[in-house]
Amino acid sequence: MPLLYVRNERVLDNKTGEKTKNWKPLIEGLKQLYVIDVGGLLENKPSLELYQRMCEFASLWIDSGPRSFEDVMDTVVAGAEKITIQKNLFKDDSSQLFDAMEREMYSGLELQDVVNGLWNDDSKWTGFVVYVHTEMSFKEKDCLVAVAKKMPLYLVAKEQGFIDREWVEELGVKGIIYPLGEE
Repeated sequence: MPLLYVRNERVLDNKTGEKTKNWKPLIEGLKQLYVIDVGGLLENKPSLELYQRMCEFASLWIDSGPRSFEDVMDTVVAGAEKITIQKNLFKDDSSQLFDAMEREMYSGLELQDVVNGLWNDDSKWTGFVVYVHTEMSFKEKDCLVAVAKKMPLYLVAKEQGFIDREWVEELGVKGIIYPLGEE
């Protein structure tokens, strides 16, 4: 699945991190797009207007670091079909999300959180999104196997070489999310 980074209502170039103005041709024809909102994650300033423009071209799965129930509602209204909630940022009780939302909700976790067993606390999530920043050890892979057997699991990698596609298919991972152009 393709991934784009955004910040301050702008799409960022996946290679340089610079703002790119001509983003529409990048996403035209895509079925689904995973969006990591750097401004939302770091500064609690999601690019809601940009989501509204982008959802005309592709179904959006937004990872913007919402802190509250209201933040999630804003993201849904802006066009998100699926939402990743990073539990370390979300301050409200997540149970109200499941009662009020008719969207797929995924719990976003760092790979180390999975290794430490922090994923096993709520089965109401649609699944898990795990961020992979480096090549994985055997122990990390074993921990992911345990998660994938119980819940839908997606892996986000900033580079293609961090994840062995054949291993992932055997594991039962639902999808790998790579920067647009690397998938």
